Amino acid sequence: MATDVFVSANHNVEIDALLYGRKRTGSITYSFPGPPGDYPTSYGGSGEPTLSGFGQAPIQMQAAINYAVGPINGYTNTNIQYAGTDGADIMVAQSPASNPTSYAYHPSSYYPCGDVWFGTAYDYSQASAGNYHFQTALHEPGHASRTGAVSLAATVTIAAPPATPVIASFSDDSVAGDNITDDNTPTLTGTAANSTVTVYDGATELGSTELGSTELGSTELGITTADSIDSWEYITSVLTDAVQQLKAVTTDSTRLVSSSDTSSVTIATTAPTTPVDDAIVNTSHGDDPLAEKARAELQRLSG
Repeated sequence: MATDVFVSANHNVEIDALLYGRKRTGSITYSFPGPPGDYPTSYGGSGEPTLSGFGQAPIQMQAAINYAVGPINGYTNTNIQYAGTDGADIMVAQSPASNPTSYAYHPSSYYPCGDVWFGTAYDYSQASAGNYHFQTALHEPGHASRTGAVSLAATVTIAAPPATPVIASFSDDSVAGDNITDDNTPTLTGTAANSTVTVYDGATELGSTELGSTELGSTELGITTADSIDSWEYITSVLTDAVQQLKAVTTDSTRLVSSSDTSSVTIATTAPTTPVDDAIVNTSHGDDPLAEKARAELQRLSG
């Protein structure tokens, strides 16, 4: 049987929030009692074993707890053992006292000293991996066991995100440097290192291409791969005539990401219409020599 001891606060809030007050030392046993007689007559608590509706924990919840003990032993370096259907350090059963859900008592020197109680409002016989009932079976034994054992040592590496990608240029068949192009499938080039580059137009993805290929983009946005050369190239799918907000996001092998600044590129495949002076066009064919001269000049300019 486990021993119950008092643990003083060490004023480290990250530790005190988890371990302050009572804890168990030594091997811890748990059981699934059957009749109320498995509990002492002076049980205390909320009289859980004495209420109508008391019963043994459903088989499905027993299976869930048996499963949970393995991982708990592993990550807390604890020794929790099954003790059958009689008394134990942690006694797990069902009682309407714990409605609407469930609860567990923390370790103490008196009953109910760390017992787990599931209510009767939920059908805990429906427990299966991934649902609420199963999660409850995993959760409550943590309150009851409170070992304070030192976990196994682990090495954690804090990885830096990949280098910030850059969209260095895009194909421009109009005036260079004005961020306007009449190429509606512009080729983007940029830099990144050892990562996958995803190209976005606003919040939309374009298509995909591998580094060194010229595969056209699809309706997804773009994904390309940057190698140690640090360069990438991506040909977009057809973009509409409008201001496009293009951005590159890199993702490395550890799933860390970095994002480039947004580049505003105006796609303009249709030339603007030449404005015409309505006053000249609408001049009537009269004897006004100035109007005749204007019409002649307009005809000459228009070829």
